[in-house]
Amino acid sequence: MSGEGGKRVNLSIWNATTKTWEKFDGSITTGDIAIGQVEIKDYDSDDQLEITSAHAAKVDVVAPSGRNGGPVTIGTSAVEITFTGATKAITIKSASTNTGLIWFGPSNITNTGANAEGELTADSAVTIPLDDSSSAVYCISDTASQTVYKVALT
Repeated sequence: MSGEGGKRVNLSIWNATTKTWEKFDGSITTGDIAIGQVEIKDYDSDDQLEITSAHAAKVDVVAPSGRNGGPVTIGTSAVEITFTGATKAITIKSASTNTGLIWFGPSNITNTGANAEGELTADSAVTIPLDDSSSAVYCISDTASQTVYKVALT
C-alpha cells in the first residue's frame, strides 16, 4: 500500500447501469490536500456536502418523510418486493420462524441462490439504499411458505 495514511477498506459501490453492488478492491489514501472549498452535488445540482474554506462540513440531508411495508410470503419462485411511492432505503428481514434460506437480488435469482446479491437466514436482515423505483428487488427461498418483512423509507 502506498501513500501517506493509506488504509485498506472493504467497500461495495452500487452500479446504476447493471443494478448490482460491485466490490471495490483498492485503497483510499489520505493526506494534506490544499484545495480550498469543495462541494459534492448529486444529479440535480443540489448541494449534498460542502467543505467550507473554514474546514467545516455542511451537509444537506433530505430526511425520509414516511415508511411503508409489511409481511411477504416467499416460496421457491422469485417474488418482487414492491413498495408504494419512491423509496430512499429498504429493509428486508427474514422471519425468526423461517426454516429455509432467503436470497435477494434481480429477477433471475434461483431457489439455489444462483444470481443472488445476498442471503438471509432466519431472523437476519439487510438494508439497501434504494432510490431508484425502476430497480426491482426480488426474494426467493429454497423452502416454501417462508416470510420476510419489508420496510421502505419514503
